[in-house]
Amino acid sequence: MKAKMKFAKLLSACVVGTLVLRADGAGMESKLWYDKPATNWETEALPIGNGRLGAMIFGGASGLFPNLFDAHPPFQIDGNFGYTAGVCEMLLQSHAGEIHLLPALPKAWPTGEVTGLSARGNLEVDIRWQNGKLVQATLHPKQDGSFKVRCGDKVEELKLKAGRAVIFR
Repeated sequence: MKAKMKFAKLLSACVVGTLVLRADGAGMESKLWYDKPATNWETEALPIGNGRLGAMIFGGASGLFPNLFDAHPPFQIDGNFGYTAGVCEMLLQSHAGEIHLLPALPKAWPTGEVTGLSARGNLEVDIRWQNGKLVQATLHPKQDGSFKVRCGDKVEELKLKAGRAVIFR
């Protein structure tokens, strides 16, 4: 566990360093703001995902408005879409030949639902979870196809027909 925490700290430091380096000389500032660095990773850092997709923002992120839009002037559409895309990737991934449900669900979101996420293969996905576990996912295929669906250790190969929703639990 200590090795993982050291690696996570090193990785986060590299990400922050990269953001700072990219901002220098870019012609336009591009920064991630912090109110103050976290002194304790376990209690003060704002988690955005866990596991493989985990990232930590130290302290409070003052670069976001309450509606989660990017607060960097001038209006930054890439910042707005980037945050949204990151949240979607925490809830659904569809690459490497499979659809992965809740791959990096934040511990801060133990219960919730999302509807209308798009997955590769012309598939729309609705997901509901409780206590950090999948309750159900409804797959809405727009075309016929075979899909490998994963949630945790459970993996199923599904053959779907266009217009016929399928529930995965």
